[in-house]
Amino acid sequence: MNASRPLGPVESIEQLRLWNPLPTPEQMAGWDRWTMDEFGLLEEVLMENASRVALDVLRERFPRDGALGSPDSLAGKRVLLLAGPGNNGGDAIALARHLLDQNAIPLVLTARRPDEYTGTTQKHLRHAQNAGVPFGSLDAVDWLRPMAQLPPEHDPDGFCDIVVDGLLGTGFSGELRDNFQAWVQAVNALRDRVFILAIDVPSGLDGTTGKPSPVAIRAHVTVTMEAAKTGIALPEAAPWVGRLEVRRIGIPRAVRFERPVHRGLLTDAVATLVAPPDPALHKGTAGRVCIIGGSAGLTGAPALAGLGALRGGAGLVTIACPGGLATEVKSGLPECMTLPLGDGVALTPENYEHLSERIPEFDVLVLGPGMGRDPETARLLKRVLSQEDRPPAVVDADGLYHLAQRPSLLGMLTESDVVTPHPGEMARLLAAVDSVDEATAMKRYADNRFAVAEDFAALYPCCLVLKGAGTVVAQRVPEQDEVTSFLCAIACPELAIGGAGDVLAGLLAALRGRDGSADLPLPTACLGVYWHASAGRILSRALPGRGAMAREIAHALPQALKELIHAQSQGHHDHGRGHR
Repeated sequence: MNASRPLGPVESIEQLRLWNPLPTPEQMAGWDRWTMDEFGLLEEVLMENASRVALDVLRERFPRDGALGSPDSLAGKRVLLLAGPGNNGGDAIALARHLLDQNAIPLVLTARRPDEYTGTTQKHLRHAQNAGVPFGSLDAVDWLRPMAQLPPEHDPDGFCDIVVDGLLGTGFSGELRDNFQAWVQAVNALRDRVFILAIDVPSGLDGTTGKPSPVAIRAHVTVTMEAAKTGIALPEAAPWVGRLEVRRIGIPRAVRFERPVHRGLLTDAVATLVAPPDPALHKGTAGRVCIIGGSAGLTGAPALAGLGALRGGAGLVTIACPGGLATEVKSGLPECMTLPLGDGVALTPENYEHLSERIPEFDVLVLGPGMGRDPETARLLKRVLSQEDRPPAVVDADGLYHLAQRPSLLGMLTESDVVTPHPGEMARLLAAVDSVDEATAMKRYADNRFAVAEDFAALYPCCLVLKGAGTVVAQRVPEQDEVTSFLCAIACPELAIGGAGDVLAGLLAALRGRDGSADLPLPTACLGVYWHASAGRILSRALPGRGAMAREIAHALPQALKELIHAQSQGHHDHGRGHR
């Protein structure tokens, strides 16, 4: 996924949201209206700009041969443009005029008679007709020979090189009518032999949920205007979206600042939130992390969290674990210190007396990795959470299980804390909070993970990291009316392995400890999520067939940060989707 360069260095999470917004289709329509009503920018100009950036994407896909003065490689390309009844069709019609000027051979097939178009689309249709663009009807086309309506001199074999999808835009919702379903399926049948460009949103794909309704165009590239829409940025939309290109069409910067949306898209620009280390830094000021976890058979989880914290830059990492397992934990990670609690192999309320004295020494806690699900352990967790002078906490794994079993513990979380459930753990939490079964809760997640994350964040002050292929980070910001949320669109199968979440918990703790724990954890959570996912991208290059181990995710973190910082310094901002 590519976007234009941000407006400057990202110095805060607020800037990241403003400069990389993730509007819903309705919010995008509001931006368009405000641009026209308040700034006087004509809809004709916005449509013209949209068609020109679509042309730019095609020219990038089919570049010149290389020699200076050589003809544009779009010359002679037969381009079939499908124009729906609305403004998306107008974008395609305007694009056809530019293609004709590039010596391509365009043919526009319309979903209604030309004289039935109105408004701005009708104006651009007249411009295209006056320029000599040929038109035909979608109802009449023979999809086995999609250029059949061209004059014979332009139709050597009845086929085309490029299909442009301008059937439906961001305003589509509901279910495709039968004739649109037939057109979509016909285009998809051509995919192996032609290049398909979708304008704004692939037709049939819901721009809010990213789901086909029930079918959608399977584009090679989607060029979306001004900002990625919520649905098409989700990883599960990739089979239809292909490569997502975000291009500006002249919406004034003031519009996104005056009418901001509450969702943002994480990009490589998040690396600018990393403060360079102080030359006078020492281990005691680089962040002191305490991981409370471990039980019989589960000593690897706190060790992996410790490794994630160390690779994330923590100065001192201590694992508070059952005394009977301390040697085992220590042998797996000698760089960490251990704090043995009692003599057994499980954490119990009796361990709290010794632990409580040490808790104020740390900058951040990690609660849950390998902790086990014994009810007695939950009592210890309750005491830790309720301790008045405790530092911020990252609650993960078995810690989340105990929160779901005892929802009253959720009330002990503060705005300084972070919870990191995967979809199954989120379903368990929702079931406990909303008194529904876990299957119903999981369906809610599948239907709209943003709504699930934002509803939870509206109820509780902590920062939520809802993990998965397309992690959502959400928190209620006191100065704002709505929950602020961010999407990490990177989806790496290499991260789908036991222990990956433990590494992330440790990394989040390291970042939280480094920032002094003075502000909300939302910025460091966003940074940690994107950084962790970027480590997955590194592993995908080395191990594209999977086979990575969780410890390798941790070991890839320094290289991942180096690459992020380099990409930011060069002005290259990837959203993690890339080619599909």
